[in-house]
Amino acid sequence: AATNAGWPEAFGFSVVGGRPVTIGAVEEGGSAQQAGLQTGDMIAELDGENVQEYGVSELIERAREASKVPPSMVVVSRVRSVEISPSREGGGLGITFRGDAPVFIRTVDFQSSAWNAGVRSGDLLLEVNGREVRHSTKQEVHELLRAARGVPLRLVVVVGGAQATSIQYSGNPGKRIEKKFQRSK
Repeated sequence: AATNAGWPEAFGFSVVGGRPVTIGAVEEGGSAQQAGLQTGDMIAELDGENVQEYGVSELIERAREASKVPPSMVVVSRVRSVEISPSREGGGLGITFRGDAPVFIRTVDFQSSAWNAGVRSGDLLLEVNGREVRHSTKQEVHELLRAARGVPLRLVVVVGGAQATSIQYSGNPGKRIEKKFQRSK
């Protein structure tokens, strides 16, 4: 009989952080990816139970004891795609970066085109113009941005990725998406 003994890895993903726990990595081509889970999604409910205050070990223990295989999850996605128009003055984007593999947004100039598009300090950078940069260095990201000067830029970020362990819900937590998926082969 199927069990949840290997949750979450046996189902094609990992979990990180805590309060709320977030999806750490999603296996390429695995059932979790096919179901739409993304790195950075916050786990809000597990089998109908609010788990936003659970740590990683508490959540894993709860999932492995669940009667449903796999347990159903409700996640809140913090992955956002933003379009940034090139500045008319031909200046930079007003963004600085920190870290290598992954790269985070360090600072964003107030009222810059990046700021107006919603990019903020602490966001985790996933893509630049369709190219995945999750495993890139900040130098490689700078080179991609330099090559794209003067054209609209599309960034995919995990909002508040650097503070994933301390995000608090206030008001509307955003669109809730129920994701169901099968155990990986």
